Amino acid sequence: MVTAKRILFIICVVIFNISIAPFCKAEELNEAKSLEEKIEDLKEKLNEAENRLQNLEPSKPENISDPPWKEQPFPSNIVQISEVMKNGTKIPFEVIVNKPDYKRPAYEEHWYSRTGR
Repeated sequence: MVTAKRILFIICVVIFNISIAPFCKAEELNEAKSLEEKIEDLKEKLNEAENRLQNLEPSKPENISDPPWKEQPFPSNIVQISEVMKNGTKIPFEVIVNKPDYKRPAYEEHWYSRTGR
């Protein structure tokens, strides 16, 4: 009788394991799919970061002329510093928009490497 109880117990354990096995396998498959999705997401973020880095810095070092524009000739009408300090001097300029009440807005952070400024 003792052996029959043991055999019955073993059969019950086997049936229980067989019945629960599909759920365990499904969870493992879901975890595997979840990990694959995370890996794909990380690959996408890595590619995006590499693209942003390419926009910020060239792949190879480049020589940039300093300054990158042609040098202007030295002005012909020079005013001495001491004279400017005593009397001041007028600097010619063109006014594009005349808004004397205009106040410059506070600095706002708009620069971002994906869009630039």
